[in-house]
Amino acid sequence: MSRRHALGLGLLFALAALAGHSLWRLQHAPTAGAAEPELRIGRPHPPLRLADLDGRPRDIEEWAGRLRLVNFWASWCPPCREELPLLARWQREYGPAGLTVIGVALDRPEAVAAAAARYGLDYPLLWGEADADAALRAWGNRLGTLPYTVVVDGAGRVRAVQDRRALRESDARELIEPFLPGTGESPRTAGERPRSDGN
Repeated sequence: MSRRHALGLGLLFALAALAGHSLWRLQHAPTAGAAEPELRIGRPHPPLRLADLDGRPRDIEEWAGRLRLVNFWASWCPPCREELPLLARWQREYGPAGLTVIGVALDRPEAVAAAAARYGLDYPLLWGEADADAALRAWGNRLGTLPYTVVVDGAGRVRAVQDRRALRESDARELIEPFLPGTGESPRTAGERPRSDGN
């Protein structure tokens, strides 16, 4: 098979995956009039309970007391794949200071496991299809865009949100460093700012 044909098939596969996911979203969209969740800076985070790659149910409260960077992603999402090596490095660098990256994949477990092996992901990986999509919406992402990252402090309060683009190296100054234990409590956001209740 020529390189041109291989690239064409790869593009067709990516478009088919995107179309399939979009169709699934339309079929599982909330009904009209349903209350939409609201994520607020400084307020407690929503619940999060999904299976890990071993099939065990895991709860975000397992990592209470630590700074948690909750990253919603999928293996078919190019910006998500772009930021995975950075997330793995942040876990190694900031983990000893109190950070836990938690990857929440809107994907199949075999795709998540393949990405974990490829990018050396050594942080907790949770997954689900409909359940992970529901969690994404409960965590304030009404449009279902990926990647989507929420930072939760050790007390369980939402501290920052990054939406609409892949994480960058410079984001550590906004999303991680201010909220590590003993470094301050000032709420900050990057990307789209959730509505605040003034607290």
